[in-house]
Amino acid sequence: MLPTWTILAFLAPLLWSLVGFLDKFVISKYIPEDQSTGPLVIYTGLSGFIISVAIILFGHTPTGIPTRDVFWILVAGIIYVASFIPYLAAMQEADASVIISLYQVGPVFSYLLGFAFLGETLTLTQMLAGVLVISGAIALSSEPGKRFRPNGKTLGLMLLSSFGLSMNALLFKYFALDSLDPWATAFWEYVGSGLFAVFLLIAFGSYRRQFVSLLRKGGLRIAGLNLTGEIVTILGTLAMSFASLSVPLAVVSIISGTQPFMALIIGALFTVFLPNIITERRDRTHLVHRIASSTVIFVGVVLLFV
Repeated sequence: MLPTWTILAFLAPLLWSLVGFLDKFVISKYIPEDQSTGPLVIYTGLSGFIISVAIILFGHTPTGIPTRDVFWILVAGIIYVASFIPYLAAMQEADASVIISLYQVGPVFSYLLGFAFLGETLTLTQMLAGVLVISGAIALSSEPGKRFRPNGKTLGLMLLSSFGLSMNALLFKYFALDSLDPWATAFWEYVGSGLFAVFLLIAFGSYRRQFVSLLRKGGLRIAGLNLTGEIVTILGTLAMSFASLSVPLAVVSIISGTQPFMALIIGALFTVFLPNIITERRDRTHLVHRIASSTVIFVGVVLLFV
């Protein structure tokens, strides 16, 4: 029987991949191709209020954190929601398995931010690993069978989203380590997410009008699916955290690098058995291209953490 940590380590990228396909389903069902996906982040932000209330109900008091720290944690929550604006736009442009895989550039940004702000060092191997991950991402964003030309829009959107999430993680970890209760840090982060959603509703008329339209079209369904995605994302993060209690974090991070392959398998299963929900290109040319690109990314992730 597999050790518990192994199951948890593989469960994390599996859950995160499923959330990506859930997002793709919501976009394809409720957002016309000629409309922005941006207003969907309002649902993500507002769900932060629900999660913050749940944190209090589970007995975690969001007190004892200095006001200055609360400010930066709120900023982390704002960055978290803002990072999903380019992600959802990219999800509208390409197959979910491609977008999910492009999130693997995140660890590269994490290392660069640690180097820039925390005084961490970068080895030659880590630099090479970063080049491999970025090269694999560039290849993955391109179309096979044509003159090599990466999809600059999709790649740029995902690089921006990955950078934002890396910034969010940097701020969260920094202040969570200083807090006696990491859940108190999470509370203020989700409050920040909710406040940013309210700001988007007030400040941007186009977002507000489209959000109201979405409410009429399938408000409760979208809210339920979005909240489900947030909960599943949290469960994936918890699975990774608990797995790292038994083995070095580097081992768990390497296993998380298998997410592109999981996304490919999940996408193929949806396409074959549930094409009315998700359909992806699965011809031989695209599959070989994506497997090869994902392998380059995975090798880069392994080198980052060895």
